[in-house]
Amino acid sequence: MQTGDWQTAKEEIRERLDIAEVIGRYVALRPAGQNMKGLCPFHKEKTPSFNVHPAKQIWHCFGCGRGGDVFSFVEEYEGLTFPEVLRRFAEETGVKLGPSRESSAGTQAAGVPKGTLLKIHELAVRYYYDQVRGNDRVVEYFKARGLSPEIVREFKLGYAPQGWDGFVCFAGSKGIKPAVLVSCGLAIARSDGSAYDRFRDRIMFPIFDISGRPIAFGGRSLDLEVEPKYLNSPETALYRKTRTLYGLNKSRSPIKEQGYAVLVEGYMDYLSLYQAGIGNCVATSGTALTPEHGQILRRFTPRVVLLFDGDSAGVSAAERAVFVLAPLGLDVRVLILPATEDPDSYVRARGADDLRTRIETARGGMQFAIAQAIQTNGVDSPQGKSAVVNHMAPLVKATTDPIVAAEYVKQIAEATAVREQHVRDAIRRAGGRRVPEEAGQSQRDADTYLSSLEGHVLALLITHPALVELAMERISPETFTDSFSTNLFSLILDTYRRDATLGTLMNRVEEGETRRVLSRILVRPWPIEDPEQELRHGLARLESKRLKNRMRVISSSLRNASDERRKKDLLGEQKQIAQKIKELEPPW
Repeated sequence: MQTGDWQTAKEEIRERLDIAEVIGRYVALRPAGQNMKGLCPFHKEKTPSFNVHPAKQIWHCFGCGRGGDVFSFVEEYEGLTFPEVLRRFAEETGVKLGPSRESSAGTQAAGVPKGTLLKIHELAVRYYYDQVRGNDRVVEYFKARGLSPEIVREFKLGYAPQGWDGFVCFAGSKGIKPAVLVSCGLAIARSDGSAYDRFRDRIMFPIFDISGRPIAFGGRSLDLEVEPKYLNSPETALYRKTRTLYGLNKSRSPIKEQGYAVLVEGYMDYLSLYQAGIGNCVATSGTALTPEHGQILRRFTPRVVLLFDGDSAGVSAAERAVFVLAPLGLDVRVLILPATEDPDSYVRARGADDLRTRIETARGGMQFAIAQAIQTNGVDSPQGKSAVVNHMAPLVKATTDPIVAAEYVKQIAEATAVREQHVRDAIRRAGGRRVPEEAGQSQRDADTYLSSLEGHVLALLITHPALVELAMERISPETFTDSFSTNLFSLILDTYRRDATLGTLMNRVEEGETRRVLSRILVRPWPIEDPEQELRHGLARLESKRLKNRMRVISSSLRNASDERRKKDLLGEQKQIAQKIKELEPPW
């Protein structure tokens, strides 16, 4: 779907929807003046702080700071992707999504529509499932692995026969050509134009998307001498390994209810935990854990417990997972099982209650990663301490939340007995993004930001779009001294140049700090008598602040300059800036 197409479709749908009616399907809302109010569905509260503003088509919670439009609400509440919500609302409102809107490189393959690919996978699920009936070898395998008939039925576990073309022939009898099966990843092409089954003599684990539709398969060999032990569908128009978590369609509600997700590595680990009553679990699907997986998990929970095998490979995988998930702001915990155990064997031998107890005592992810680094490098020497800090540096630098990053610095400092400032300096020298200072200096929630000079100026522009032209004449994105304000001002300018509405500004921002700030601006009253005069004053103060920062840089350069010509140039610039600052400052 082209960007312009979905933005246009989104605007059409927004105009036809009543945001209060839609959110009212999920939250009990009561009138509060011109708005609606209810208990926030995204955090526990006793006093309603969740507000819906029908006139502005937005929602905002004053308790947790979340907010957005009708699309973001359903995305967050149900854990759906934007395209899924768009299609749902398009059907509801009668907005047609033509080929340019509904299709993209990710929705078709080899000319096969997405709907056809889904139907073929549904056919494959039934075919493999039907092969279990009467096959003693397969039934015995399920019994040996402790899988009940109910679990086999619920997850549609199946079997791919030993022959080379069982499914290809079956699909052919339904009028499906081999080339289409190849596009689905269910068959492999031969040079003569025919095809043979990709999966042969394997236990089949259907992989479902978040809506419960089959999109791929994982196959485990029944013959121990056949490699690979596990064979997964290739990536197709339906299936992206880096964005697919096995079992999420079943487990998303338990994850929300429990407040955390248990992440395991294999299909059997997931099924054993699910069968034992630990429903808030998911598994990776034929690939290493990725940031995309982490972003998906963040829709449902802020906390993830890593439950991996107890061998060295499991420990290494857990450490890598911490480096992937922790920078995303997730509260990562790690539970490493005894060396001879995996989640499947552990829960079957000791039961769900024992495992739940251990999960509750899972170690903090950062503590675990630091301990692994110390175990490898030691901290008995300066070189060992330096190696530990350098090993942890990528995780800290990749962490976008300044409070979390500052806490990580503190933990590294305590574990290595190195002063926090020295840890920050070492990480900063390693390159990458700026290392945050003390947590108290870095904290910025929406209200704190809006009370700052930068936040106040940008709020004026958002609530009084007619003033944007004035701002464009006086300042540029580089005027701002922090990246958040620079990016927000650039977004405002770009939206204004497109002649877009305030609602469109919200539409263009994903979940995160920017959306929270925008949501707070839109619901907060701004009783300003003369907005233009207020803006002129704010712009002058911003420019003065920028010039004073430049003066500090010049003063530092003068102290270190040895070249007389360089000193003369700096002194000349210093004099010019001092005059500009004087002109900008009020006379009183």
